[in-house]
Parts: sequence; structure tokens; C-alpha cells
Amino acid sequence: MSDPLEVQSWVPVIAVGATIGAVAVLRRVSQCHRTGLWAGLAIMRNQGCGRMIALAVFAVSAQVARNWLMLHAIGVDVSVFDAMALLIAMFTVGQLPIAASPPSEDT
Repeated sequence: MSDPLEVQSWVPVIAVGATIGAVAVLRRVSQCHRTGLWAGLAIMRNQGCGRMIALAVFAVSAQVARNWLMLHAIGVDVSVFDAMALLIAMFTVGQLPIAASPPSEDT
């Protein structure tokens, strides 16, 4: 089976390592700075850090599973990676400043 993303096998390992490093740095920063902009990192100061990560992983996994199930329900044969790509695309398109225009009053 070919790799659909054509990514080297070591790239995800580096990405996970970088993420763990970023969480460690944010935790250290949250312990040094307790006011102002850094007050939002208060969850990183105690045992809440593990729960926050677990809930984020659960939420993303549930959304990927929902996309996969719905695509299979309508008859589209997709992989889990395709469901992840759909989640990323939906998030990206959702950030665009596009809205329905109000009806014009041409009378």
C-alpha cells in the first residue's frame, strides 16, 4: 500500500516530539508568569494539563470518526486519513470571512 500523503516515516515522530516540547515550554512559562496575557495558561500549572490534552485528542478523534461514518453512510469509500483531511479542510474553510449577502432592494 502506498503512502497517500507521500511523507517520510520520521516526519510524524518529529511532529509529535515538537508538540511535546511546545507543551513543556508552555508549562514552564505558565509557572513563571501568572498575570496578564499568560493568565490563560493557568490550566498548565497543575494536573489539568493531562486532562486538557486528553479532551482535545478525544474531540478531534470524535470528529474524524463522525466524518468517516457519514462519508461511508452516503456511499463514499474513504480512509481515516481522508476523514482527517476533510476535518482540516472544513476548519480552514470555516475560517474564511464569507457570509450570505443580504437581499438587494432593487425596486
